[in-house]
Amino acid sequence: MTMATVGSAEVPGLAVRLGRRLLVHSMHKGCRTDPAGRIREVAEAKLTDPNLTPAEAVWPRRRLAGGRE
Repeated sequence: MTMATVGSAEVPGLAVRLGRRLLVHSMHKGCRTDPAGRIREVAEAKLTDPNLTPAEAVWPRRRLAGGRE
């Protein structure tokens, strides 16, 4: 869920977005088990968050469509 929260966070500025991408990539690499099997479940849960903005919903929707960041 942390990867989904950080990955979907709406942040201004190109440098910050690139930093976020590196952070999510590093978290993914640091997992002892591959989180890919749970990404769909987490993306669905994230989309039920009433505080999620339309811009923040892009990340989980891409995951559900099979895309990557």
